[in-house]
Amino acid sequence: MNTPHGAILGATALLNLVACTTPLAKDLPTSGRVASRLGTLELENGYPTAATVEKVFDDIDYQRACQAYLWALPLMAMQQWQNEHLVKFGAGRRDYVDYLTFQDKLGLLTANATTP
Repeated sequence: MNTPHGAILGATALLNLVACTTPLAKDLPTSGRVASRLGTLELENGYPTAATVEKVFDDIDYQRACQAYLWALPLMAMQQWQNEHLVKFGAGRRDYVDYLTFQDKLGLLTANATTP
């Protein structure tokens, strides 16, 4: 069980041991199919099948990619802001820039992804 798949299978087995003591556990399938937002997940004796494990890991990869994109947005906004200072105003890396006219603000008015 040195692979990530083995870790998932081990966690599933532990969850089965703990969950089997609750009343809700009696309603959970140990074999068969479970409908989820990922589609149909198949279980065999309480363990996910190889296809189910792959489907879950693909979803985890997708979620991590989305989080990486969201976490990178502020950094990219600041990079764009700095680039505008260097290119448009000719400012150095530690120069202070005043926006005196609306024209000055056009490249930087909303240098983020949340303001329309």
